[in-house]
Amino acid sequence: MQIELIQPIAGEGLHFDLINARGPGAHHLGFYIDDLAAEAAAAAADGFPPIMSSGMGTSRYCYLDTIDVLGLYIELISDPDDMMTKMMPWWNDPLPQA
Repeated sequence: MQIELIQPIAGEGLHFDLINARGPGAHHLGFYIDDLAAEAAAAAADGFPPIMSSGMGTSRYCYLDTIDVLGLYIELISDPDDMMTKMMPWWNDPLPQA
C-alpha cells in the first residue's frame, strides 16, 4: 500500500477543484493495471470517462470521473518498467529480518 499526501500550493486542476468543492480529504484511489488504454476505454463505456491523464517515461496514468458515484477519483496507473516504484525512496530497501 502507498499513501500519497498531497498539498496543492498553486495552480489549478483536479486537486484544487476537489478541495474547493468539499475541503481536504481523500482525493483518489490508485490501481496499477497492465493495459491503460483498454481499462480507460472500459471505464468510459461504463460511464466513467478519463478526465485527466499524463505520463513520465514509460509510465502512464489517468484519473476517471468517479467523483459523483464514489466521492473520490479512481486513478489507473500503467508502469511497465516499474519506473514509478523505483522513484520511491524505499523501493530497494531490504526487508527487515525477523
